[in-house]
Amino acid sequence: MKRIKMAMGIILVVFFAGAWSPGIQFFATGLSFASTSFSIAPINPDFVRHMEQKQLAETLGVVIKEGITPSPFSFPDFHARVSSISVQTLPSSFDLRSEGRVSPVRNQSPFNTCWGFATIGSLESTLMPGETRDFSEYHLVYTAYSGPESFTKTSPSQSVFNQGGNYIKSTALLSRWTGPVNESDCPYDTTGTLVPTGSAPPRKHLTDSHFIYDGQLSSDDVRPSIKAAIQARGGTASMMYWDETNYYESGDVHSYYYAGSSGPNHGILLVGWDDAYPRANFKVSPPLDGAWLVKNSWGTGWGDEGYFWISYGDAALQAAVVFESENPGDNERIYQYDPLGIVLNVGENGGANPTLWAANVFSSASDEELRAVGFWAIVPETAYEIRVYTDVPPENPVGGSLAGTINGTAPTAGYHVFELDSPVSLEGGSRFSVVARITTPGFGYPLAVEAPLAGYSENAEASAGESFVSLDGSGWTDLAVELEKANVCLKAISAAAPSPSPSGGGGGGCSVLAFPAAFLLLVPLLILQRK
Repeated sequence: MKRIKMAMGIILVVFFAGAWSPGIQFFATGLSFASTSFSIAPINPDFVRHMEQKQLAETLGVVIKEGITPSPFSFPDFHARVSSISVQTLPSSFDLRSEGRVSPVRNQSPFNTCWGFATIGSLESTLMPGETRDFSEYHLVYTAYSGPESFTKTSPSQSVFNQGGNYIKSTALLSRWTGPVNESDCPYDTTGTLVPTGSAPPRKHLTDSHFIYDGQLSSDDVRPSIKAAIQARGGTASMMYWDETNYYESGDVHSYYYAGSSGPNHGILLVGWDDAYPRANFKVSPPLDGAWLVKNSWGTGWGDEGYFWISYGDAALQAAVVFESENPGDNERIYQYDPLGIVLNVGENGGANPTLWAANVFSSASDEELRAVGFWAIVPETAYEIRVYTDVPPENPVGGSLAGTINGTAPTAGYHVFELDSPVSLEGGSRFSVVARITTPGFGYPLAVEAPLAGYSENAEASAGESFVSLDGSGWTDLAVELEKANVCLKAISAAAPSPSPSGGGGGGCSVLAFPAAFLLLVPLLILQRK
């Protein structure tokens, strides 16, 4: 196993420190509402900073290969309580491997696809021990940056496999039913020349992406929730800052502790913990005993057969996300306008009201039954009331007949699918609406919205008459008129007669095709740091 070299990475960091300053504003969102009734929550400052640095790098001809990249949306500083994750007791140590709930260690080399491996690792773990699956990381990453419903390539000169990603992107891809496909349908190709063909269906449908916490995991009050997620749900995707100089390996000790201020650059999977893991087992002693057990994606020849321990006190360990799924139903169909998922969140102007109404209007493709809805909860314990209307007139999502309802509370932040109290019959070609009243306790921007954002989601599209927002549930505003090419992140799932591949989703086998020559040219590697 090659050791990770840092020299060129350090040189590049010094270069950016001298060439870029916060006063140079390369990045602007260009997003704003036409009226003053609604407003957008502030964009994640880490994303803005990242985009400014990326644009400067492109201007100067500097190429950076990345693993984890920030999203323009970031969850508020809330975390799910232990009680909401259904765990009675938390032992002082725990290891999913001893329960047969971790899939084998795999190798992301030679690409920066760690975020895809952590996502798929969680998706596989949450099915175990009852079901053992091997899903394709290659397919997930490829579809993020190639095709008509792909995100923007953040590094245009790099291949699709070195663009980096995050768990919000993973959720968007899986929630639209772009996978997961089996590894045998689309195997990991180290040449990067395999192209998904769409011949294989998704083998599971995402039901939940539990964002247990989106901030740093070093605080004592967050730790029980992360432990509960691992024990009750399974492997939990996280991210860290990898710097080889902080890794310690001696005998059976394989540990890591970082005390600096850099943000995450590498995706990992948390699969256990040990409260008594000694501080003395690290190269530099952290402030407390205890560590998380990490499944890495650099093969079994690295670390402790692919595993290592990261300190509870690590300064850059961030985020805890669990991906859960179920078998696709017979002839299921998904209605959606948000293939790129949440890009920003919206509220009443000024963010003073935790409640907002939203609606999507769809036209049914056949005689079918509407059975479930999917949406994003911005904070834990988000309260929702969902209504389904049939025979809906244009420009009035509540003007038809009320045909179905559901209400409840989302236990965690993230994307969730909820079944209606009873199915709603739809006639082929008829217009129906899914209307949501969403309340986010303690937070004034309750609505998840997809919109085109330079450097992230430029392929987002929307038309008038699709998505609507309201302050009170009676007076409705067409979102695409107020915010260009924006749609509400609100999906409808039905069971229909046999038909071609589900709307907005798709699977993908792979075939060997020739990429353009420019794609196959490798640019000089300026950062040799593993991401």
